[in-house]
Amino acid sequence: MDDTAGPSLPASDPRQPASAAGPWIETREGMIFFTHCVLIAPQFVVLFPLMMGWLVAPIGAPDSLLNILATIPTLAAFALPYAGWLFIVPAWFAWKARKEMGPPLARHFLGLFALLHLGFVVYAAWFWLTGQSFPPTG
Repeated sequence: MDDTAGPSLPASDPRQPASAAGPWIETREGMIFFTHCVLIAPQFVVLFPLMMGWLVAPIGAPDSLLNILATIPTLAAFALPYAGWLFIVPAWFAWKARKEMGPPLARHFLGLFALLHLGFVVYAAWFWLTGQSFPPTG
């Protein structure tokens, strides 16, 4: 038996190092980060098909494919002007959590999430101020 290591601490001891307590995602910070990842999912559902449409349109994709890719963004274009202002709340929470987050990569992603939330708020504000969807169509 090696006596140089000192006495072992019980697992519930608050002096126990964080790495020995469990994975980071099971900590309070990890829970906050995971919650923000879930809150950002609807925006990726809108932006991914939109981005794919922008990528395949220049190579001559048929209109039927572009219409399929534009289904969710088109529905979002109708709903976001009315519900987009609600993204102010998760944007504020993401920015606040960013300041308290430990790992630098998690802080950067929370900053990105806050900017993405604010982008949808800007879309809603653009619609209410100008009366047209963004970007302007002709």
